[in-house]
Amino acid sequence: MASPNPETAEIPNHTSPALRLPPEIVKIIVDQVPNSTIKNLRLTCRFFSETVDLRLDRVFISANPRNVEVFTAIANHEVFRAQITEIIWDDAILYVRPMPRSEVEALYGSDDEYQDYVDEDEGRDEHGIDWRGDVPGWFRIGCRENIYHIKDDRECDLDRLSLVARAQQVTEQMPMEEAWAYY
Repeated sequence: MASPNPETAEIPNHTSPALRLPPEIVKIIVDQVPNSTIKNLRLTCRFFSETVDLRLDRVFISANPRNVEVFTAIANHEVFRAQITEIIWDDAILYVRPMPRSEVEALYGSDDEYQDYVDEDEGRDEHGIDWRGDVPGWFRIGCRENIYHIKDDRECDLDRLSLVARAQQVTEQMPMEEAWAYY
């Protein structure tokens, strides 16, 4: 009969030998592996999630609200805040424009109801971009809008190096079918 006391209860035989190791031994082993392995190990089961600690020694923070939330959560965590030895300011600007699925369908329509307005004989547009190719209509419209937004943003802020790179990307737009295959 099984013991009602969890400390004296036997571990079932079908459990992995790795799960039967004492937490002290697991921690010694885990100290020898890189952080990427630790993250994957913690995702495998509850035992490793509770036994193996993350090794965080630096935090990246930027003006992005999500980064500030994560930074605050780490600062409020008893264990993690003691591990952090370096805070790195990241001046990257993350722009997220959430759009509900219904809005996307209303804006682009489905492939069945979309009538592609690109004339196969028109070739390249005024920017030298070839929009022809056998791709879904919503994809072509999305590409056009991305190019439009990149060009529109470029006009506002000409001295940023990232915009120079984006301008080069616009001029080197890959063919539609190749872009679709990459997507």
